[in-house]
Amino acid sequence: MLFNRQVAGLPSVVSDSADAGRQIIDHLTALGHRSLTYLGGPANAWVDGERSRALSKFAERAGMKVIRRGPFAPTRDGGSAAADIGVASGTTALVAFNDLLAIGVLQRLQHLGIDVPGDVSVVGFDDIFGSDFCQPPLSTVTAPVEQAGRTLIDLLLGARDVRHAARIVLPTVLRVRDSTGLAANR
Repeated sequence: MLFNRQVAGLPSVVSDSADAGRQIIDHLTALGHRSLTYLGGPANAWVDGERSRALSKFAERAGMKVIRRGPFAPTRDGGSAAADIGVASGTTALVAFNDLLAIGVLQRLQHLGIDVPGDVSVVGFDDIFGSDFCQPPLSTVTAPVEQAGRTLIDLLLGARDVRHAARIVLPTVLRVRDSTGLAANR
């Protein structure tokens, strides 16, 4: 049984990356953004591909340009290089593979004197502890991790029929905080 990864023949519990992408694109579009850079995570991370494809799919429908950069280490330290490359892309929003990367991006942008969200908006994934404590508080996608854990335990203990649980998709919610704002004129 797998969490946030899908392999043929194995039951998995995954977050709804497609809906997460839709929510991010809808939010950024409503704020006037017409371009974003996706700062990708590890090349071998299944969920990285899912997130990237979802963002691209919904961005295309909204007439938004997506640039993909990376892979980057999914850490705060990885955020420094990601921020520099993201800013150089000229887009008005940066969407990071995960919150640790996004927090590193926020720190680097602050060091460079780039205003978030005035100059560029930043969005992360996972809603980790502390994502609402950074400056500015990070807009991020959250998934019901506790529900995922319970579901995986139910599958392991046989409380759920594994044959009918090839892929269980859990809902995601975009938590809008202060790291996203109206698009800067770029």
